[in-house]
Amino acid sequence: MHLKRNRFSIIRIVRVSALCLFAIVSLYGLYLLFQGNWQQVSAYWFNHKWLLALGFVLCSCDILMDAFIWLLILRYLGISIPFFRGIFIFLSGYAGLLMPVQIGRFYRATEVARLGYGNMADAIKAEFILLSFAVMSSVALFTGAFLFSWSVVGAFL
Repeated sequence: MHLKRNRFSIIRIVRVSALCLFAIVSLYGLYLLFQGNWQQVSAYWFNHKWLLALGFVLCSCDILMDAFIWLLILRYLGISIPFFRGIFIFLSGYAGLLMPVQIGRFYRATEVARLGYGNMADAIKAEFILLSFAVMSSVALFTGAFLFSWSVVGAFL
């Protein structure tokens, strides 16, 4: 039995529209990238090396904090992984987060199950809990940044 494909379905139109919008924004970004003055950019970053170092340190702390939280969630779910092995599993899966649909999240769960530390269902639960923590913290951060401009402290700054 074959399903008929409707060439003009709403889902298909939304997907094609999103793809076109993404392509337009990407092309515009590339245009701006090549139109920029690279000498000014390199001079700015050469004079602000400390800012690059600070950004690197903050990103590293963010990744390590996510790894610690992931290990704590796994322990709460009854999966005990040695500390350094857990960090390596987390970092190997973290590299896969840049792939489509963040496949690295399932890679970590697969490795936890494959190495015999726990079952796949609990490892996937840990991934969803970690993702929900990230969503809640992002919403809190954006809400705080939005409301800061109306706060008393924000009025004096």
